Amino acid sequence: MVTGNTTVIKGDGGVFNNKIKISQGTPFSPFLFNSVMDELIECLEQSGVAQGNLNSAAGATSQGSVSDNRACFTFSYPGPFKCQACEHVEAVFARIVNHCTHHNVLVNGLTCNICNKHFRTVNAVASHFTHCRKVANSVPAPATVTPLDSEVTVPAATSYVCTACSRTFSTFSGLRLHEKRKHASTFVASSQRPKNHRWSEHEMHDVRATLAKLEKTGSSSLAALAEELSCLWQESISVNTAKYLRKKALATESSEPKAPACTTQIIDCVDCSGSSSPRELKNLMSYSSPISENQEYTVGELDNFNSGLLSALEDSLTSNNTEIEGDEDRKHYTDGVASVLATLLRPNCDGRNPPAPTNRRKRLPPPARNRSERKRCNYASFQSLFKRDPKRIAAHLIKNQPLRNVSCPIDVAESALRQRLSQRPGIDAAPFKFKRPPNSECILSPISADEVTLHLKLMSAETSAGLDGVQVSHLRQCDPMCLAKAFNCFLLARYIPPQLKDCRTTLIPKTDNPRPDADDYRPITIASCIYRLFSKIVTRRLENCISLHPRQKAFRSGTDGAFDNITTLTTIVRDAHKSGKELNIVCVDLAKAFDTVNHSSIDRALRMHGLDANSRALIAQMVTGSTTVIKGDGGVLSHKIEINQGVRQGDPISPLLFNSVMDELIERLEQSGVGYKINNTEVVTLAFADDVTLVSSSHRGMEKLLSITHDFINERGLKLNIRKCKGIRFVRTPKTKSLVQDTSKAFKVRGSGEESSCIPMAGPGEFIKILGVPIAPNGKPSFDIDTLEGTLERIRKAPLKPAQKLAIVRDYLIPSLEYKLGVPGVGRRVLDEVDASIRQTVKRFLHLPHTGMNSMFLTMPIKDGGLGLRSLRTQHLARVAVGTNSMMSSADPTSHTIASMPQHQKPLHAALQHFSVPAATKDALKKGKRQLLCAEIAELTETYQGSCLPTFRKRPVGNSWLSGLNGMRSRDFITGLKLRFGVIETRSQKWRGRTPQNPAVLLCRHCGHSTGKRETAAHISQKCPQTKNLNIQRHNKIVHLVAEHARREGFTVHVEHALKSDGQVYKPDLILTKGNAAHVLDVAVPWETGTDMHEHHERKVTKYCMISDDVKAHFGVDSCTVGAIVVGARSSWCASNKTTLKACNTHFTKRFKRLLCRVALEGTCRPLLSALEHFAVPAATKSAIREDKQNLLREEIGQLSETYRSSCLPSFKKASLVNSWLRGTSGMRSRDYIAGLKLRFGVIKTRSQKWRG
Repeated sequence: MVTGNTTVIKGDGGVFNNKIKISQGTPFSPFLFNSVMDELIECLEQSGVAQGNLNSAAGATSQGSVSDNRACFTFSYPGPFKCQACEHVEAVFARIVNHCTHHNVLVNGLTCNICNKHFRTVNAVASHFTHCRKVANSVPAPATVTPLDSEVTVPAATSYVCTACSRTFSTFSGLRLHEKRKHASTFVASSQRPKNHRWSEHEMHDVRATLAKLEKTGSSSLAALAEELSCLWQESISVNTAKYLRKKALATESSEPKAPACTTQIIDCVDCSGSSSPRELKNLMSYSSPISENQEYTVGELDNFNSGLLSALEDSLTSNNTEIEGDEDRKHYTDGVASVLATLLRPNCDGRNPPAPTNRRKRLPPPARNRSERKRCNYASFQSLFKRDPKRIAAHLIKNQPLRNVSCPIDVAESALRQRLSQRPGIDAAPFKFKRPPNSECILSPISADEVTLHLKLMSAETSAGLDGVQVSHLRQCDPMCLAKAFNCFLLARYIPPQLKDCRTTLIPKTDNPRPDADDYRPITIASCIYRLFSKIVTRRLENCISLHPRQKAFRSGTDGAFDNITTLTTIVRDAHKSGKELNIVCVDLAKAFDTVNHSSIDRALRMHGLDANSRALIAQMVTGSTTVIKGDGGVLSHKIEINQGVRQGDPISPLLFNSVMDELIERLEQSGVGYKINNTEVVTLAFADDVTLVSSSHRGMEKLLSITHDFINERGLKLNIRKCKGIRFVRTPKTKSLVQDTSKAFKVRGSGEESSCIPMAGPGEFIKILGVPIAPNGKPSFDIDTLEGTLERIRKAPLKPAQKLAIVRDYLIPSLEYKLGVPGVGRRVLDEVDASIRQTVKRFLHLPHTGMNSMFLTMPIKDGGLGLRSLRTQHLARVAVGTNSMMSSADPTSHTIASMPQHQKPLHAALQHFSVPAATKDALKKGKRQLLCAEIAELTETYQGSCLPTFRKRPVGNSWLSGLNGMRSRDFITGLKLRFGVIETRSQKWRGRTPQNPAVLLCRHCGHSTGKRETAAHISQKCPQTKNLNIQRHNKIVHLVAEHARREGFTVHVEHALKSDGQVYKPDLILTKGNAAHVLDVAVPWETGTDMHEHHERKVTKYCMISDDVKAHFGVDSCTVGAIVVGARSSWCASNKTTLKACNTHFTKRFKRLLCRVALEGTCRPLLSALEHFAVPAATKSAIREDKQNLLREEIGQLSETYRSSCLPSFKKASLVNSWLRGTSGMRSRDYIAGLKLRFGVIKTRSQKWRG
């Protein structure tokens, strides 16, 4: 875009046209611009996802605003859907749409096969079909007749006539039912009540006008508002209603529908682009008048309006104008592109109005009357909040932040942000020295579709949408070529439409207990997703053009800036203590740095780095001219706030622009020559965005650095927040090499005033917090294990389900600990204590045994059958190795020097040896950790508890329930864990590793006396007669789910259809028929024993292969396949099921497979829970319970008699006279009583007792 440059247009397939010379300024050459816009419109036509939206905007399904010569197919719902070109049949509408694309055929919606009504989307016809089918299946009442029928008459005294179609009914209920089914609009109109109505836009406009009138007169009370509205609407308006209306009017004032203004803007764009003279502009303006603010339109009228608007925009972009005068025309072009693009991507572009917001006042629950009600209310509030925002629950439990949404009052926040952002600072015209030749860098090369796809994948799908409602999912459904051509229009015009820069600001608390003040909140500003995607692309290009100082570590690709700065600082402090050299450190805090940086300072920094004028003009458009509204509690929005200074925290380009401004400060500090030298390398600055740490070897040198910093931030319009700065000084004691902390001599900042001229100093023994990690005065990272145990105890006692507590620990607590403990200097003992504390707490709230269970089950990944609680010791080794290796390969000489020191090389080599990898790269360490995990799992597989691991390893479908967030009952989740980990409390499990003298204690307590079977988990869930009915229910539920899925796929399902073959009767679970093919399916739920599940699958197939010919003859089909659906009792998915599904020409989604596995596991847990109850009696009578207690006690005493300590128990059993002294009321001396108890219990302290075993 610089004078003398040329460009080419990249078309579909990578075809380039001839070179085009680009002019600068006005007049603007429109040929290149119109060519790109023409390709944009063509791309919008050919985009599969945008086509439906384009037709919706045009108001017609088959005749959009852009011509399309493709053939159109219409399908009948509910299917099956048959292709009219190749006779292909599909049961899913999305598949037939995908199939039609291969024929270059356009799908023109669907029709209901009952009433032949046409619909554009499958969701619309599916919603209609259920009601239409009920009407068709209902039998009309015999009293209902039509006036045209001369044979039947109804007496006039008892008839009710429909006002819409003159049909008569004998009852009023019949008339109302008829109106509801046939004349919905008449039914709704006659059913409306005068009270509890929704407030229309006309009424809200009256309220706003009345409020403005009262403000002018100086009377703004609620009574005056209620009186004015009562006179205006001729009805009684109470003070409470007036209060509600005022609140709603103020809330919706800044969020009124912007379609009229946007539409008017597009009309202006069309007019300016489609005409070359004022008269032609006026003629084109007669095409449609601007929409007034209070005018209402129906959906069809708006669709027709959008259709004509899109056609006019297409005509204007493909016109033969030779020249467009002025920048305003360019802006109108780009505004039209952004408006059309937002219309096509908007979620409500299918012609339906968005649901009206409900303003019903929530009823507060009655106050709890006792402790039980308080516990229930607390539990209910936690559950509701966890479903909506689990991150807030985690912040409350881990960081002790408030559970409720504590936000700044919206009027206070609006006043503070308006004062901060809307000020217009002076122009930064300070002289500078070019780092690169002027106009040597440009970022305006055409954007390709691959570039859009790359950055779109990097955007999180959960990121919030802007005010336009466009989400990342909508962008991913659009053709990347369409987005690339729209972005190229922004580049060519060097202009960003204002509707894409309208933002929404959310206030995030900075502290645990924020005050009702805007200073305690961090404003996060969110723009449109379309703009953020464009900003990401521009940011990546700008990174290649700007060479920042290597001491700036924030937002640098390929390096861990936080690890680098923390390691450097701890190394400097420890080196100073070792060598006895003076050390001075100051952590500088800039007041609202991102919000107050001058826009002219950004332009100055970009010029310093050699960016050309056109690229700087584009970036200026991205930074300036935007507005924002603050979103408060309940979705209340403030008035618009203009952003005249600062960069938005939430814009991808903001950190890079701020770093470019701060780069000059780092250059000045590094040239001062007063830093701290370590291994002949001088360290002056540790920078991470606006977190700047100054290091010097003398008190005078530190004051010089502070003076340089103070002068620079004053030139840029920033401020130094001295109250939040922190300094620490180490000086050498006389005649020794040891350092002591000096707090008597503070650092002074020149020109900052007498009261705030001194930097606050850290007290003796006080920690310094660097990037969230506390550093002790001796240079070692500090970690308080007592604080962690308190956090774990709060999580354990929280009113959450055990699976939810597990998710809090796994997804939030452990990642935060990995950051704090992933720095050099953390001891191995601390890491082991943290891991042990986490394991013990998790075992407690999951009710797992504290001993006798292998801890590998907790640390294994979920996909391998574990709980995914990563070991912090392993993570520490990996993070330190990766960070040290990154510092050694860094372009910063300081980082290379620090990483090359022996105290950092030793952990690096230890990590390489531990993971058995040649280099400490991320990929190599990831592979090494996986190999180490495989070796540990292989060792676990050789044990009793891990014998079934081969069945569950690398099975994400069967292991998904281990995450704990799939809706399982807590008792089923805990029982499933015990089943997987081999610690279920059965008799065989209790006696594992020991041989009782009485083998009867190992038999099943329900059927062991008759069958002689041992009580194991496999026996109870598969073979025990006591749980047979529950096992059948488990099997039948899976059969039912598979059958319902097959019906949705278009199959005719026969459940347990009996067939006789060779004198035997076979009853397969399912027989599916479709067309001329039949499929025999049988469901099996076997117990996983570590062997291949394929054996169970083959056994079922072999059994029912014998009835293949009988199935063909019985159902009259040409082909028959036999298969099986095998789901393990402990939630494993057989890989052979894929063969069965492929033979049936059907597909199970991952979600449906997870459902089947979860149902199988729940069906296994319930018989175990019922069978292992201590008091399993047929009737809950006192005598039965007493008898069962005695039987249970007799069994336990029998087990105890087999041990060494209780070998004499039979001599004292049932001897009340001998055992009377055990009550403690016989008058024995205390020492004799205690010694007697030790004798009875076999724990007397003798030499033989000590050496027993």
